[in-house]
Amino acid sequence: MNMRVKRGVSGLLIVCLMPWMTGCESLTGQLWSGDYGDDHRHAAPEPALNLSQTPDQKDVLVQYDEMRSKDAKIQRRAYLLFANEKTVAAGKKPRFISPAAAAKMQGFPLAISYLTNLSTVGDLTLRVVLLEDKHHFTLVSNGREIGAYQLPDYMEQSTWVQLLLTPAAVTGDVLIAAGIAAVVLGVLYLKSQTAN
Repeated sequence: MNMRVKRGVSGLLIVCLMPWMTGCESLTGQLWSGDYGDDHRHAAPEPALNLSQTPDQKDVLVQYDEMRSKDAKIQRRAYLLFANEKTVAAGKKPRFISPAAAAKMQGFPLAISYLTNLSTVGDLTLRVVLLEDKHHFTLVSNGREIGAYQLPDYMEQSTWVQLLLTPAAVTGDVLIAAGIAAVVLGVLYLKSQTAN
């Protein structure tokens, strides 16, 4: 009988601790490491892309339609291409410019085409070659490629959702731990009663 109780205790402990043994985190850990509140943002299928040089000709203003994955809401966005080049390439949110600020920064509009031979030698005009997916483009000038770029594709994190759910997650973690402790203590109590 004593051996049965020991096996029973071992079995209950394994069942109770199964979530942690399989690599699952606590509810709070899952909340903060998961994608709760995250929202994938990317260029709309038809992004209505407009590019223009800034008045000082040191950067390119990119304007496009962005879509939220969770509800397909479209929002007009604007950002400076060169200032945000590394950020966008890393899949992060660029520093967006308000529509009013974008209107003030808009300079000479760039010609956009799908043709690859847009620029001829001697033509120093900056031009845009748009790829078929309409999310990637190349800047060309004087017969050479300046650079290949993509429109922003990133995850927008809503930390406030995680903050609101944290008390419930912590409470759940405490209840789970208390339940495991109660089962173990109950089995140990039963074991001590059968031993007497």
